[in-house]
Amino acid sequence: MNQIGRLQEVENGMMKYNLDILALSETCFKGIGKEILDQGNIYIYPGRTDEIGREVVEVMMTLRAEKALTEWTSVNNRLLLAKFKSKQCNVSIIVCYAPTNDAPEEMKDEYYEELLSVIDEITET
Repeated sequence: MNQIGRLQEVENGMMKYNLDILALSETCFKGIGKEILDQGNIYIYPGRTDEIGREVVEVMMTLRAEKALTEWTSVNNRLLLAKFKSKQCNVSIIVCYAPTNDAPEEMKDEYYEELLSVIDEITET
């Protein structure tokens, strides 16, 4: 199945289970963008620009969720921060794709330092 077919399948599941926001990883989409999908949902992919297409996080959301989206930031391929505002409260979602235990220690340390930085940013606002 091609990438578009997989994405449509994921979108169908999102609608079936009545989800407004869905975090994804390893969809292998290259580049950076925002697409409106077949059923009107939004797909944000701040992915890689190289040919690897792995170790990437993305977000799929309904139009209703997008209306509440105040900002999104791609920290790196493995971390994405999305902030939403509603009448009841503000919500920050961090989409993470951590390195495996087999990854070099330096890579894991860098990842967790960046994650802590994002968490600090949320708690300061």
